[in-house]
Amino acid sequence: KAEIMENTSVYIQIQDNRVKGEEFSVYDGSADGLDLHQAYIMLDKMWNSPFGLKLGRQELSYGDGRLIGADNWSNTGTAFDAAKLMFRQGRVSIDLFTGQLVPFWGRAFGPVPNNTMSGLYSSVNYLEHGMWDAYLLLYYDGTEAVDFEENPPGPGPIADNTMLWTVGTRTSGMLLNDNFSYHGEFAYQFGQWLSSDVSAWAFSVGAGYTVPVTVAPYFGLNFNYASGDDTVDAERHTFTNLFPYNHDKYGYMNQMAWQNMIHLKATAGFKPVEKLDFHGDFHFFWLAKDQDAWYTSMGFPLSFP
Repeated sequence: KAEIMENTSVYIQIQDNRVKGEEFSVYDGSADGLDLHQAYIMLDKMWNSPFGLKLGRQELSYGDGRLIGADNWSNTGTAFDAAKLMFRQGRVSIDLFTGQLVPFWGRAFGPVPNNTMSGLYSSVNYLEHGMWDAYLLLYYDGTEAVDFEENPPGPGPIADNTMLWTVGTRTSGMLLNDNFSYHGEFAYQFGQWLSSDVSAWAFSVGAGYTVPVTVAPYFGLNFNYASGDDTVDAERHTFTNLFPYNHDKYGYMNQMAWQNMIHLKATAGFKPVEKLDFHGDFHFFWLAKDQDAWYTSMGFPLSFP
């Protein structure tokens, strides 16, 4: 990162990602893993105003990453060739952005040239340690696909493009001398998924408490729900997890996504010193709809009943 003039900086992050043992030799031309993960210019406080601009390849992360996150636990992470207009004034922040998914996305097996993510995300610090967010997101996939017909079963016509809207709100914060933490988020999705109309929703709530004693024992509960689909028809009710960072939410084994899910998480732990943390998480999962699939943390259907 370098500051080239007042309130103007550039950032470049190079990433070489390869699968160990897959290369024939160090001269193997097929091991084309070197690329730019991020490369952007940041214009802050343009003309001494509360507006800023970020242009180029960049990570996008909002809230706790439940819908849009950097996903740095995957092999390549998630980045977008994006433009982001930012407003920062006191306790208010607003981002307006649009970006095309970088082809080296960790959840794709090949190029994804027609995937774009756009949105308006606003945040207000209504308390010293409390935040309220509201957002409107648009996921567009212009890739042609063959739809599936149920009766008779088999390939159908070329499907329409996917244009998925997500509207939602989120709050989080700390109370009681920062010993009590809380969060809540609700999102509703509508639009078009291939040839299906979309009506899906999800929510997440959680709270935790740290006992103010020497070893700081703490405990917490989180509950997550995301709708699923029970029929194969012209309407899709499966919530789509978009581009999240799921590593710290549904188990460190990264097996689940916020899709067709009922999830209860119980946490307990303690901190013998400030930078040392011992804790255990207990996860319980159920399908929201038995007729729908389990979905991996990358959003792929794992298995159908």
